[in-house]
Amino acid sequence: AIAIYFLFELFNTFAAIPYNSMGGLATNRDSDRRAINVARNLGGCVGSGIGGVALYPLLDLFGGLDANGNDWYADYLQGALDCGLVPKDMVINYTEKVQYTVDEEGKATSTKVIYTGQFNGNNPITREEMAVLTQYMYQYTRTIITNKKTPDTEIEFADAQSISKWAEASVAQAVKNGFMDGMDNNMFNPANTATRAQASTVILRVLNK
Repeated sequence: AIAIYFLFELFNTFAAIPYNSMGGLATNRDSDRRAINVARNLGGCVGSGIGGVALYPLLDLFGGLDANGNDWYADYLQGALDCGLVPKDMVINYTEKVQYTVDEEGKATSTKVIYTGQFNGNNPITREEMAVLTQYMYQYTRTIITNKKTPDTEIEFADAQSISKWAEASVAQAVKNGFMDGMDNNMFNPANTATRAQASTVILRVLNK
């Protein structure tokens, strides 16, 4: 859950918002727009936190993810799923349905996707999951398809067969892009949990790509 939150906010702050309308109204320089929008985003985070506490009972609108949908990261997970930053394979018994808001005449005025399933957000993240989330975020910022199932390049790790099928393409691309490396003895260790040091390294590599 913390990884989802961090990656999502990292994307919003340093990848997406330098090109949004607010920064564009003030200046055409990317560096200036970045400064403007980082400040705006930090303010938005504070506001979201206050609003989240005040409207805590409404968090169940984010669907039955995990036991009751009231987890602190529910809104971030909702946004990440909406953006396609989290694969369905990471949610056990994944389902989705569209919820419509209608006016007095019965016309739909807005829609929202309601997700249900078990995300297990308090579980440690594995190396293959980190590869998937990292690669999905990187591809999203460059409008590249994120749901590819077949690797473009061969995975040459000695334990390649132990990588989950749904994660193979992302692992291959994350390695090819230089975001992640193998471990000792030419092993990727896909089911091992990632360390803070590894996560920090991957994040910086993505930012520098």
